[in-house]
Amino acid sequence: MPAAVLAGRAARRLVRRLCRLPVRVVAGPEPEQAPDPVRTTEMRLLGLHPGLVRHGDRLAGIRDDLLSWQARDAGLAEVAEVLDGAGIRYALVPDPGYRHRLAIRPGDRRAVLDAFAEACADQPVYFELLGHGKELGLTLADGLLAAVAATEAVRADPEPGQQEEPGESGEPEIERVKGLRVFRPTVTTGRTLYYGADHGCDLEFWDADAEGSGAVAAIAETPYGWWLPSMETSGPVRIAGRDIPVLGLLAGTFPKDIDFPVDAVITWVDDSGPGWCRRRAAALATAGPELRLDAADHRYRNRDELRYCLRSIAAYAPWVRRIFLVTDDQVPPWLDTAHPGLTVVPHRELFADPAVLPVFNSHAIETQLHRIPGLAEHFLYFNDDLFLGRPVQPHSFFLGSGLPRIVRNSRTVPPGERTEGDSVYTAAQKNARAAVFRSAADLPPVTLALYAAHATGQAVDARLEHFYAVTDRAEQLGRLADLLASRWADTFCLADGDGPELPAEEQSRVLAEFLRDYYPVASPYELSPP
Repeated sequence: MPAAVLAGRAARRLVRRLCRLPVRVVAGPEPEQAPDPVRTTEMRLLGLHPGLVRHGDRLAGIRDDLLSWQARDAGLAEVAEVLDGAGIRYALVPDPGYRHRLAIRPGDRRAVLDAFAEACADQPVYFELLGHGKELGLTLADGLLAAVAATEAVRADPEPGQQEEPGESGEPEIERVKGLRVFRPTVTTGRTLYYGADHGCDLEFWDADAEGSGAVAAIAETPYGWWLPSMETSGPVRIAGRDIPVLGLLAGTFPKDIDFPVDAVITWVDDSGPGWCRRRAAALATAGPELRLDAADHRYRNRDELRYCLRSIAAYAPWVRRIFLVTDDQVPPWLDTAHPGLTVVPHRELFADPAVLPVFNSHAIETQLHRIPGLAEHFLYFNDDLFLGRPVQPHSFFLGSGLPRIVRNSRTVPPGERTEGDSVYTAAQKNARAAVFRSAADLPPVTLALYAAHATGQAVDARLEHFYAVTDRAEQLGRLADLLASRWADTFCLADGDGPELPAEEQSRVLAEFLRDYYPVASPYELSPP
């Protein structure tokens, strides 16, 4: 047998023996990770701007004076100032969403990147790099050009379950940065209200049409589709003290647009008012036990909810034309009754038959709301314990045709006649269901109107996230912390309760703290703070 074969067999046996021996692996030093350029820049900015704080993963300035829409509009104004200073043309894209969108003409992308890299250097202004329907990364001005280059140096990953689509060269297409989301974060002193990317301004780098005419939207469709024959602008709109040009072809009214006025109506009572207390005591003295059933004190308890209801409308529905406050000749001392967007409506001026006054029943008051002088045909109705939880738009509540959009309760009225164990709400619904003829029985007109409208095709379903809590339930109040942190609800109601689980004083303390944290910025309707 040749020596080479013997040598080969011996080598293989040696390898097998060595493979069975325990092996000690000596770990070398961990490779050093490159520092995060965003975090490095943030550390430098903290030294340059002593007023900055870190909130979560971002640097933020302290602002206690900005309502939600003001923060959004301020971001647009700052972006427009940079573009105007660089001589770059842009156009506002009308959109039902909350962020402002600006269209940038084909060929101007590099000029935009250079302008913001220079204008926002050494500033706590963030840029989210936007692709088609996704976010590609985050950077600050100092790293903007490098971040775009690095993003576009990486081949785009295919969507799950899809194959890579080759480009003209046969290679997968590169990831293109099609826009920037520009935002300067702010947070309140108490750190409970933060404005970040959700209040940013989107710059969209529109693409040239292959045939050289018009332009193609980069990120989201327009009412006409992706392609527009022209990017010429129409007369400007005034936002945050600046004239912002509008994309001319989108400046008209579309079927979904709300072009009619929308008002708000709030009913409110102060249980500490001496005159109101005397009127209520006199009414109770002559009322029978049936009428006194739901006249408990908690139903009229004032916990300063009105202040925060107004703050919620001012912050999240600035499109409301006018607020009408319906009261029994009561006005809180902090309310600016001279504000042009607010009208106080006393019961004595509202009721068609003043002889029925005084009334202490919200159902009775609701039957007269349509009589408010000057009230718009379309309005939102609030009890003072109902709040807007985040930005909403008119189309959340109405169609462009004017039909209301309503949120229906998933529960139906239980079968059977009214019993002593029924809640007041259920009893009222049973009264309505059993009323063959009109009668003096107490009926819930607002609920009846909504369901009747829906049943007859005069209202459609809305899609709103709503949270409801009764304030005497510890478990439900415990969910307020999550609501504050995530702000997921479009609307929420904090209904007063008088159960034994939580005393009234504890309820008041929890609610006062929660509402103060949720709405720390005063509304324009206030003369003085809490």
